[in-house]
Amino acid sequence: MTDKTILYTRIQSEDRDLITVPNLKLMSNPLITIRSSGTIISTNVSLAYDICRQDIETALLKAADEAGLEDSFVHVLELGDFSVTYKVGGSVERD
Repeated sequence: MTDKTILYTRIQSEDRDLITVPNLKLMSNPLITIRSSGTIISTNVSLAYDICRQDIETALLKAADEAGLEDSFVHVLELGDFSVTYKVGGSVERD
């Protein structure tokens, strides 16, 4: 849980996006906490189809590691008309 008020609770999703949920909804639909430490940092990158997917994933994972991210990942988000959109990210652990 990130923030709780009388009307809503703000939580982080599995991808660490902030989501605001009305407390009335939480009373009837309980949530499960996945992880309580760290924050996921991510960005999207669109690249042409003529670049090898394995080369892209290797380069993006290397960039995430060089940025100091742990448990880095690459996901394909969208197959567009002219490019593939990738999501690259990783966690920043709390001290």
